[in-house]
Amino acid sequence: MTTHSFPPRGATTARDAQGFACLHGLRGVLALWVVLYHTSPGAFGPLHVARHGYLAVDMFFLMSGFILMHTHQQDFRRLTLRAALHFWSLRVWRTYPLNIAACLVSVAVTLAIAGWLPPAATLIDSALFMNSWDIPVIDRVANGPIWSLKVEWYGYLAFPMLCWALNRLSPRAAVMLIAPAILAIEVGVLASGWLGPDFTAMNLPHQLLRLAGGFGLGCVLRVGFEHPLVRHMRGDGLMLAMLAGAILVLLLSEPPGTLPLLAVIVMIACRPGRLTQWLLTNRVASYLGRISFSIYMVHVPIVTLFYDLQLQAGGALPSGAFTLGALITAFALASLLCRLLEEPARRVGRRLTNVHLPLLYGHQQG
Repeated sequence: MTTHSFPPRGATTARDAQGFACLHGLRGVLALWVVLYHTSPGAFGPLHVARHGYLAVDMFFLMSGFILMHTHQQDFRRLTLRAALHFWSLRVWRTYPLNIAACLVSVAVTLAIAGWLPPAATLIDSALFMNSWDIPVIDRVANGPIWSLKVEWYGYLAFPMLCWALNRLSPRAAVMLIAPAILAIEVGVLASGWLGPDFTAMNLPHQLLRLAGGFGLGCVLRVGFEHPLVRHMRGDGLMLAMLAGAILVLLLSEPPGTLPLLAVIVMIACRPGRLTQWLLTNRVASYLGRISFSIYMVHVPIVTLFYDLQLQAGGALPSGAFTLGALITAFALASLLCRLLEEPARRVGRRLTNVHLPLLYGHQQG
């Protein structure tokens, strides 16, 4: 298969800017979904959908693959060590500073609740995305989101080779690959269910399966994004239909089969109608998107803290107050971390990476 052409690295059309602004806002909505999932695990009725908030992580994987493929596909037209090191350096600055801050928040919450520190080895493993720890006093995980960052780093390590290989696909070939890829992923998810709850809980094979389903599919979707069939996936009507279908599936049954719906929602968000664009690019959605990674990384210790307050109050704290208090506190802390740590670390990391590991675009494009 021949290599298809790409725009120069960094070139962004008006349509791209519009679409990625919507993806930015969609990230904020997904972060809110995750927090509601952890504060409303027993919700029914209209909030029954909150019980499936863990699917937001799968959508994060999908969007990550899609955006990284868009941003770095030109860098890996040729597979070079310098390009790989450049990419991995950017990922280190993107993920590790905020993870260390989230671990410190988790330590503070653990001390406040249980009065002890996790072992040093556990803290080091958590700072390196290797594991998390429980607070036995209330049976809660102190730093839960680490698992998704850990498995996503497997995707980051594989990305240079994956991107280089997918660069050889035409949009038509990528579109033809999507259906069998989704089918294989869904079969894998069902098979993992047959192996029992011990397999599907929180072990590495199941986590890697979820990563492959989201991250890998997102990369393939970006290659097929310019196919004529995909170009027609646009507009508010189709977005509303996909959202209604996804909500119906989640309200009536368990979520196997939702991956195609999630993938189409991401594609439509990249070519939004007026209503979709307004909903996902207004000031509230944009700000939620800006702090979404910080929210994701710090909300679990905050929810754990409020859960302990609920226990100490003997259940007297209304569930609505519990949810609202956890949301407000998590969003406030996330805003501070985003402004004071996450964004400065990204800027410094990008500058240092470009200085010490500059990409030789002329050689790569030759």
